[in-house]
Amino acid sequence: MLDSLLQAHEGLIIFLLAVFTSLSIRLSTVYHPNLVLSLVFKAIAERVYRPKSAPSYQLLSGTLGFVLPALTITVLTYAIISFAFYPNWLGGLVLFLCLDISHESRAKRIMSLIKSKQKVTARAVLKGMVARDVEKLTELGVCKATIDSTALHTLRHFFVIALLYLMLGPYCALFYKLLLLCDHAWRQVMPPTSRFMASLAA
Repeated sequence: MLDSLLQAHEGLIIFLLAVFTSLSIRLSTVYHPNLVLSLVFKAIAERVYRPKSAPSYQLLSGTLGFVLPALTITVLTYAIISFAFYPNWLGGLVLFLCLDISHESRAKRIMSLIKSKQKVTARAVLKGMVARDVEKLTELGVCKATIDSTALHTLRHFFVIALLYLMLGPYCALFYKLLLLCDHAWRQVMPPTSRFMASLAA
């Protein structure tokens, strides 16, 4: 009876296990696949992006620069999971790797720096979290920007991904995660208003 009960609720068990594991176990960013994927997207932007090119070229190259790698990774993931002996559990592993609350630790560090009056260092940490000028922010401004960034990051990288996984499966959640990683990587190479990034905003 226990086996039949587990099989009937396998999807829910996998989902809850992935969520609670992501909250309790933090993988090092040095060894996390997200770092490799971010570097890949950043290298693509540095290779393809031409700020003086026509807007139509930038839109086309930006669209292909994201869609082709993202589709390739998603299709390869689908192929691996399809031939796996326990495909549902591999789908749960994909969810675990996609869920991210790393901004929480950065926010705690910034709050600690603010309390110890290390405003310059706090701004430096915040600069890696937001796409805006932080040099003129006061202590209150740093705190507000940290809260806003942490809330938005948690919403996008945790709750939305979990919802997509429940509604559409691991492949849609993975594709959305790749979109977020690409957006963050490209913002380090070009302004977010660039025509090259228009396809990501859409």
